[in-house]
Amino acid sequence: MLEIIQLPVLTDNYIYLLHEPISGETAAVDPAIAQPVLALLKQKKWSLNYILNTHHPKKIS
Repeated sequence: MLEIIQLPVLTDNYIYLLHEPISGETAAVDPAIAQPVLALLKQKKWSLNYILNTHHPKKIS
């Protein structure tokens, strides 16, 4: 069964980690910042296989 973890970040955002235990593959969805993802991956002893971004990057002028 797919494990889904929701991580609150910044003031109004979430990062989702999706982990499939049979294959061991893990995806991060919209990782706005790396630290919470890296900490949870280390805690769970998971490797990150995929990063899915659903937002476009802000253009900085």
